[in-house]
Amino acid sequence: MEKKNNCALTLQGLKIERRHTFLEYIFGGCDIELSLAIDFTMSNGAIHDPKTLHSSDPRRNQYLQVM
Repeated sequence: MEKKNNCALTLQGLKIERRHTFLEYIFGGCDIELSLAIDFTMSNGAIHDPKTLHSSDPRRNQYLQVM
């Protein structure tokens, strides 16, 4: 014979909010703008040094990875 447990769950202050999808924002008229900034200063090191941010190696250069 199987024993059943009776239990109750009480929630106070429950708030359910709908989360809109990306496409719902776009179809609803939301505008998206992109801003891009590139730092061309020489203070981050030489392009021939693989340890600098200005390295010309795309695998190590954070600027090229972002673009």
